[in-house]
Amino acid sequence: MNQYLDDEDIKYLTIAKESAIGQITKRNNKQLSHLFRLIGEGIELLTTSHITFPRPDADELLAIRHGKYTYDELMEKLGEDVDANFKSIEDKIILPHNPNRKEADKLCQKLVKQRLGYA
Repeated sequence: MNQYLDDEDIKYLTIAKESAIGQITKRNNKQLSHLFRLIGEGIELLTTSHITFPRPDADELLAIRHGKYTYDELMEKLGEDVDANFKSIEDKIILPHNPNRKEADKLCQKLVKQRLGYA
């Protein structure tokens, strides 16, 4: 037994430590689910020029968020999915390589004018 802590203190610290580890895991799972969502949305945007809501892979994203997969499983899946998906979509990308800056500028000006009540 620790000379400075009684059994109740040790029990409290153990619960606090387990809670902190759980919070870190939940936070990591949430961030990883966002990562997978953003990759999926990016691939969809590049190949279709739109993003589907609700996400067609929502069940898998929730499973990631709720800790169904280990970190190592997700990293392996991430490596496989990203490499395979980006190689397979390379010639399916429909967005232009460069933006139309004049059109973007006109749209920006129009939106600012609308917001300020000039349009």
